[in-house]
Amino acid sequence: MTRGWWYAPSAVEGPGPGQQLSPARVRSGVRRRLEAHVQEVAGELARKQGLTRRRFLQTASGAAAVFLVMNDVYGSLYEVSPAEARTPERAEERARTLSNQFVMDGNTCFLRDDIPIEGCDDLKFPNYFKEIFLDSDTKVALISGAPSGIAQDWFQTNEMKAEA
Repeated sequence: MTRGWWYAPSAVEGPGPGQQLSPARVRSGVRRRLEAHVQEVAGELARKQGLTRRRFLQTASGAAAVFLVMNDVYGSLYEVSPAEARTPERAEERARTLSNQFVMDGNTCFLRDDIPIEGCDDLKFPNYFKEIFLDSDTKVALISGAPSGIAQDWFQTNEMKAEA
């Protein structure tokens, strides 16, 4: 059975589905290495496709490139081919074949409207809804939060999550 790019069972520790990076791994520089490698690979492939790196990373080829880099850094976690990163048509075809899969995001959040942070409109509900349900294949999203001892610092209260 073919799985999505994001899933390839492995005993290798890494940030796969349901896994988290431990603080020790973050401190060890693994994340910095990953980010630098993504920028390098995405920059090169973007130039070859006549795109900016930012635009490239918004494409199916860009997603494939990120998964390839994660495989390089963490070991073989994701089922993806280099051809998908190099060839937009191959990446789009792969995305089409996987588009009917059920996608559930178990960790989503958005900022409530009364958070006094300037320039964060893209982190509020209208953009959250657009990104999660209109611009992705997500079918179900669980709203999580970042609780704090100070209630006004919460992303949303439990009541706000239920209303959303």
